Amino acid sequence: MTESDQDSAEISFRLNAIAAAHLAFGDMRRDIEGYRDAIRRSIEITVRHFAGSNFGSIEENQEFARMVMALLEEHHLRAKCTVCGAPAIIRCIKAGNSTTGAFSYDHHLDGGRTFHTGSSSFPEVTLVPKPTRRKNGHNGKHKKPAKAKERRGKKQ
Repeated sequence: MTESDQDSAEISFRLNAIAAAHLAFGDMRRDIEGYRDAIRRSIEITVRHFAGSNFGSIEENQEFARMVMALLEEHHLRAKCTVCGAPAIIRCIKAGNSTTGAFSYDHHLDGGRTFHTGSSSFPEVTLVPKPTRRKNGHNGKHKKPAKAKERRGKKQ
């Protein structure tokens, strides 16, 4: 085998090796996505068992909302808002003269932070992936405030 043949064989081996790596990673990603879907469905089924529930006080409703959100956060999920369909955090907030509060969807829309309030009973939720983080925490629309050192260093 000539040196040129050896070089060609080595290049062919490398190309086949990287192609095999691409295939293996593609298979792995599909497997992981399947596991994520199974986890999302399992969480959704469990949380939906509590649809229509009210735990008797605003404190207990808030505790339940925090429990749900901790689990969703752990798995990079959000609840789909029943009003607008946007991914949202579920909260229980004080509302009117209700002693048990109201479950609401907290999310950011183009106009800024929005609460779509539901009822005093826990909603039937549909889970969606958590959206990617907005640039600078403000979707790029607001500038970050200057740090104290930067403000002091500027002449006025």
